[in-house]
Amino acid sequence: MRNELQRRPHTALHFGYRREEGRGGRKAMRQEWQGLRQWLTPALGHELERCYFDTS
Repeated sequence: MRNELQRRPHTALHFGYRREEGRGGRKAMRQEWQGLRQWLTPALGHELERCYFDTS
């Protein structure tokens, strides 16, 4: 049962946004990202992973 659960495909979505502004210290930052990660094990000892990330 445990090995069967570990071999199940996994999919994860990642996203985030960060924004900082400043004045005297001259700090202005904007960051966005999003991504998708898929992982599966078709047989013991064989792993496949596919990642896609996009940053703006």
